[in-house]
Amino acid sequence: MSINYYHQVCGTETTTTRLARGGCGTLTMAGHWAGYNWISKVDQSGCAMPLVQREWEILKELQNTGLVPVVSPVSPHINGSIMHIQCIDNAASLLDYTQAYLNGLIPIGVLRDILTLVVTAVTTFHSLGWVHNDLHNGNIVVGHNQYTWEVYIIDVAMATRAEEEVPEALAEAFSIPHLPSEDWYFLKWSIMAEAEEYEDADKGRELQDLVDELIPE
Repeated sequence: MSINYYHQVCGTETTTTRLARGGCGTLTMAGHWAGYNWISKVDQSGCAMPLVQREWEILKELQNTGLVPVVSPVSPHINGSIMHIQCIDNAASLLDYTQAYLNGLIPIGVLRDILTLVVTAVTTFHSLGWVHNDLHNGNIVVGHNQYTWEVYIIDVAMATRAEEEVPEALAEAFSIPHLPSEDWYFLKWSIMAEAEEYEDADKGRELQDLVDELIPE
């Protein structure tokens, strides 16, 4: 049974505060029903293109993979452009866990376990024919139940099928790399950016060695 480090990682920061950091949509706590807490997501004002409906469709397709959070079956098209996502227990981002390690709040072994699961999840995502196109450490959510870690890929609105052309509206609004190798590069870069900005050079080198060992090129 793995130890739950959620409180060391997130401290007293509320879920509402952490949701406010989300991109590609406005996230708020929606309430409790069907035995779960739910988050609502709507398109951000001024967004280059509406993304919530597209994200809902991708999440629905990936529901049975265990790679993404549970989403309400009610389409945003008929729900006031609102998508509801089931809240993940004890959830924090890979960014949160990386910063916690650099600040001495969790051991390197915990981060190794999490990164190993992240690599497995992203590899599976790619094997299903998807490219995320915005895969940074803030778009990997790490949850914990009483037995083990759980890793989820979020903010999939810009994801595309590897064998398909990028939709014209998406290509015009965003720079889409559309390659699995670019997903890995962006994820590795986002983690290493934290290490490079940190004062403790030894921890930064440990993190770099771990990333180079586990994350594919």
